[in-house]
Amino acid sequence: MLTLVEAAAVARTSSAAIQAWLKSGQLTRYGTVRRILVSRRQLLEVLRHQPPALADDAEVPDDAIEARAAQYARGG
Repeated sequence: MLTLVEAAAVARTSSAAIQAWLKSGQLTRYGTVRRILVSRRQLLEVLRHQPPALADDAEVPDDAIEARAAQYARGG
């Protein structure tokens, strides 16, 4: 599971875009009222179906995705 900020970092987009995907039903919201979580697997599936401008077609290893998400979550 990814937080909203981590999901935005992985998707290379804004938190608002992730929230729009949640609102449209493209992503399922998990977590509590105060903490939005999304499935990393579901996010990657959504990204695979986005136009190339919104998704990187190159395969990124899971550990690289996790490291990037952690970096952004720390504010970096």
